[in-house]
This record gives sequence, C-alpha cells and structure tokens, in this order.
Amino acid sequence: AAAAGQEARCKVCREKAQFEKTITTDAGEASEPNTLTLGKSVAATKLIKDMLNVAPSVDLDHISTKSFDSAAVGKTDDSSKSVRDIISQAQKDTKSIVDNVIGQGGMGAILGTIDQDIRRKVAMKVMLPENRSDTLKVMRFLEEAQVTGQLEHPNIVPVHEIGIDENARIYFTMKLVQGENLETIIGECAKENQEYLQKYSLGALLQLFMKVCDGMSYAHARGALHRDLKPENIMVGGFGEVLIMDWGIAKILGKESVLGGDDATELDETARQTMTMEGRIMGTPAYMSPEQACGHISELDQRSDIFSLGGMLYKILTFCHPYEGPTIEESLEQAQDGNLIPPDVRTPERNIPPELTAICMKAMAYDKEERYDNASEINADLQLYLDGKSVSAKKDSLITKTRKWVARNKIASAGIAAGVICLIAGMIAATIYQNRLHQEKIASLL
Repeated sequence: AAAAGQEARCKVCREKAQFEKTITTDAGEASEPNTLTLGKSVAATKLIKDMLNVAPSVDLDHISTKSFDSAAVGKTDDSSKSVRDIISQAQKDTKSIVDNVIGQGGMGAILGTIDQDIRRKVAMKVMLPENRSDTLKVMRFLEEAQVTGQLEHPNIVPVHEIGIDENARIYFTMKLVQGENLETIIGECAKENQEYLQKYSLGALLQLFMKVCDGMSYAHARGALHRDLKPENIMVGGFGEVLIMDWGIAKILGKESVLGGDDATELDETARQTMTMEGRIMGTPAYMSPEQACGHISELDQRSDIFSLGGMLYKILTFCHPYEGPTIEESLEQAQDGNLIPPDVRTPERNIPPELTAICMKAMAYDKEERYDNASEINADLQLYLDGKSVSAKKDSLITKTRKWVARNKIASAGIAAGVICLIAGMIAATIYQNRLHQEKIASLL
C-alpha cells in the first residue's frame, strides 16, 4: 500500500501521481486492524481511471493457443521449462513473462507467469478484454484483489501485487499452486481411480476439508463471506497445501461493496449447475444456502458460508452435488426449498457413518439458526469423529458411547475386562468354597 503523500509513476503512462490517501483505507475512515477495507480511496479510483483510459483492449489470443478443454480444468500446467529458460527467451524490460494460460472464467483469465524480479512462477489474473470498459466490473475485480490480499492465512491464496501491465491490462498476481482442485480429486475417486483412492481416503479428504474450515474460520473472523464455496474453488497442492481460491463475489459484513449493491449481469440460461451466477442471486446453485438462493442478500452471514461448507462435505461423502436438476433453474429451486436428501440415503452403498451424516445435515440445516455458528465448530465435531468420540450433531445412546469408549481405549478396556473376568472367577470360586464348607458342616452333624 502506498502511504499518503507518496509519489509513484503510472506503469502505463509513466507520469507521476501522488497518493492522497492510503490505498487500503476507506475515504475519511481510519483502518482498523481486524477489519477488511475496500478500495474507495483516491489511489484506487485513479487506478480504475487509468485502466479505462489507456490503450485499446489486448486480445488474449496472442498469449497462448492452449484450449480450455474440460480435462484441463482444475489442473495447473506443470511445465518442464525452468524459470531460467523462460526468462532467457523473454524481453529484459518486462517484469512478468506469460508462460501459459491456466484457465478462464467470466471475469478474467488466469495466466501462469514468471516474475523476473524475484524469479518465481506466479499466477496472474487479468481482466478479459470485453470487461475492461465496464467500470463496475473493473471495480469488482479490484475489490476481489483487495479482499483476498488482506486475508493472510495459510489456507487462503496469497495476493502479491495489483497493477496495470505494459499491455494496459489490469491484473493481480497470486501464489501459483501446482496441483488439482478438490472437484477433480473427488471426481477421480468417484471413477474408482485406484491411485486417487489410495491417496485420498475418506480420512484424508476430511483432513483437507478441515483445512478449508480453518481458512473460512479466519475469513469470517475478519468479516469476509466467500459466497461461492465449492470443491472447484479449493486447490490442493502436491505437498499438502490447501488453498481457498476465487473470492470474486466475496462480501464484507457491515460494509457496502464498491459496486454499491449486488446487481450484476442477467442469469446465463445455459450455465451449468456448478457455475457461478452473477445477478441478484450470486453464487453456485448446487452449493447455495436457501437465503442466498432466494436472493435475500441482507440475511447472509457466516452461516450462509457454513451451508456451502456442508455442501462440500456432502460431495466428499456422496461424490454427488447436494442439488442436481436437469436445468440450472431447477437446481436453484431445490436450493430455495431446501430439498436435500441426507447423504446416507442418497448413496447407501457408501456406508456413510451416521456421525458424518449428522454433521453434514446440521451444517446444511434449512433454518440458519440450527446450523453451526462458525467453521471451527464443524472442525471440532469432525475431530471428535476422527478421535472416535461422540459428536455434538448426534446424540448417542449409552451403549453407543460405551462402544466408542472401548474402541478408542483398547488397552484400558482389555485391562478392565481382565479385571472383571478375574473378579467373576473369584466370586465363583468363593461361592463354590462356601458351598463345600456348608455341606461338610451338615455332614458332620449327621
């Protein structure tokens, strides 16, 4: 962030500009340490104006001819080219070198790039040419970068910088995760891919999910709602990294979006059930809470994200989306009605433990008052399940509690069992001895 009064040069026109306010501070307000701030500062406004007034749109086609086929979705390109090789082939006066195109969405494209200054591979999100002239979309793009950049947590993708490049594209750079998204991993497990089934057991998937809950617990503590949590937006790295991605429609509780509301474009009639919709209803129908699906924006809070987390757990348990209709409208209608089939009923062949079904259904309760209050509570129940203890979402009988205690305390249970057996044996022996004495006494009297 630039401090007040600091001078800097625009990356495009190279003219000097003076920052009248710090870029991460709302106009007229002091930044609080535990509150996320959005870009209504003079510096942020100038960045947008620069973006809208620079050179004509640059077509992304010249960057790469790589097609965005379904097989590539969810995987980063693990190119064999080294950073040194790529830099040696590039222009020396270019800060970022585009290596490949990782993916593309409605707002922008994700490029695999090389930062020549630090000499590392990073992911760069750039706006699509057709969105550059739309002020509101530029502001939303900027807001995504600011919100994500201020959420500094090991399970939230870090943002490195935001700016305008030499081709007049607004961008921000993030950590490049070499791995796959959770949707791809679950899909391969559903196909009974043995390599994935061995690596991603139910316990392993639950551990990944718990890291997502850790990240969302932190985001909620900072007042940020993701509003589009789904397996597609969770990246899993090759060394156990789990990162929550795509904060494009995030909302800060108690603060108005720079858009001045939540209206965007009309719903896409041909959109898939798991595609984010922009409009009065924002999010992904298959993972939406009822209040979000009904467009009740003022009712959204962290428990709306809790519902979506429950939807991700549902997908892990069943390998199915919570809501699946032949059209996006029918999926949305199911979400509005809360027409949800419990995981163990949906896929009885998977023998889903009743504790996990109870945790999932509590997180996805129709009435948000009946859901977990925060993501940490989901984690606590999942840890209790993994430890073989009773969970808060399900009331166990005395017999079930005893069985669980025995299962997690095998040595103590064996000792107690041996003691009980010895006690019973002793009592039987004592009884036999007493009976013998009694009989001998009777015989002596005769």
